[in-house]
Amino acid sequence: MAKQFLSDSHMHSSASFDGFSPVEEMARAAWEHGMDSITITDHRDCSTFLFDNSRAMMASSRFMAKQAAADWEGKLEVLFGVELGEPLQDLHAAEEVERAGPYDFILGSLHNLKGEEDFYFLHYEKEDPEELLSRYFSELLQMVQWGRFDSLAHLTYPFRYMRHVAPEKTEITRFLPQIDLIFEELIRRGIALEVNASGYRQEIGVPLPDESLVRRYYEKGGRMITIGADAHIPRDTGAGIPRVLEMLRRIGFSHYTLFREREPVRIPIL
Repeated sequence: MAKQFLSDSHMHSSASFDGFSPVEEMARAAWEHGMDSITITDHRDCSTFLFDNSRAMMASSRFMAKQAAADWEGKLEVLFGVELGEPLQDLHAAEEVERAGPYDFILGSLHNLKGEEDFYFLHYEKEDPEELLSRYFSELLQMVQWGRFDSLAHLTYPFRYMRHVAPEKTEITRFLPQIDLIFEELIRRGIALEVNASGYRQEIGVPLPDESLVRRYYEKGGRMITIGADAHIPRDTGAGIPRVLEMLRRIGFSHYTLFREREPVRIPIL
């Protein structure tokens, strides 16, 4: 019986502000965890790009990924990507990051609204979660309409940090019309949807987005899914990837997507 090809298309090295280990250590751990392919997607957050050491970190990420690709040739595929955060909040920064390629993969993400802190840091007892989430999904739609990335990361990212907010404020059905518009635009533009496995090891307990939303995407005709563990330390590389594949199989997906040189490659789900 053929072995399932396992790819982790979202991980961070010490060339991310919140990463801790060089690419070589992340690659070794991924290989030990049974991965066949990984993509290094170090953070480049456009909202802070001009005020931190992003340019030096970009160069470091590229150098480490290239070295690891050579070191692990024949055992583990090491691809080079970037997590492009908040691109609409500074288009000049987004364009500079894009020019700093070439990349195999650009992952688009949104961790904070313009003028706000990361959702991780917000005090929800002082905020209106429903209003924040409505603004969040609106900016995600604008990002997809801009469209200069390959996959949309962790669609339900804010819900990681809203577990203790009154459920009536965060009930996902309130936001389905906005989410449907995002799905339809992703499909129209040929941009993938990421299923982020990090939720399995966090309090939220489900991937981002969860099975109900991935099924909704599938029912609308969406077929391009990338998968990432969103690891920031070696032990989390590849974590939850097999569970995501089981979920995709239940829904009806026959393939998931891996990007090489910005081109989608269909990987069979066995």
